[in-house]
Amino acid sequence: MPPRHSYNHLVLDFSALGVTPDELASLRRAAQGARLANHSPYSKFVVLAAVWTAKGVFGGTNVENVNFSLTKHAEEVAMLSALLEGGSISKLSVAALYVTGASPCGSCRQFLAEFACPDILVLVDRVPQEVVKSGDLASLGTDSVEAWSLRELLPAAFNPGELSG
Repeated sequence: MPPRHSYNHLVLDFSALGVTPDELASLRRAAQGARLANHSPYSKFVVLAAVWTAKGVFGGTNVENVNFSLTKHAEEVAMLSALLEGGSISKLSVAALYVTGASPCGSCRQFLAEFACPDILVLVDRVPQEVVKSGDLASLGTDSVEAWSLRELLPAAFNPGELSG
């Protein structure tokens, strides 16, 4: 089934996405706030994420463990924070610092598929090196953002309906 919504990956017109500059700024502030909790001493790979819900914006960052299988991803932390507050996730923003334009991994895409609609908007900041060094997401314009629907990122998602028999 073709996606109902297809986004131009490099966003040129935010009004077409239904995201205001203020909403983008709120997502970035929540992601930036989560940076203080980052724990990535092994990979040095800092990922910040934020999710938009009717109950507010929730940030998350990756939290590593020496046993890498126990590591929590930024998107997962942000989504769990929102879910604990009873929020329904409507937008996800990911900013990968130290790597330009990393999108959510397969595991995070599947986690998101469990708790959000397939047409959720996933925004990814392509972070320039000067921003990486300063860690200041507020300095980014809208020209650094790419957008996908979850359906585009995970077209054949495994979902609860697959389990009914």
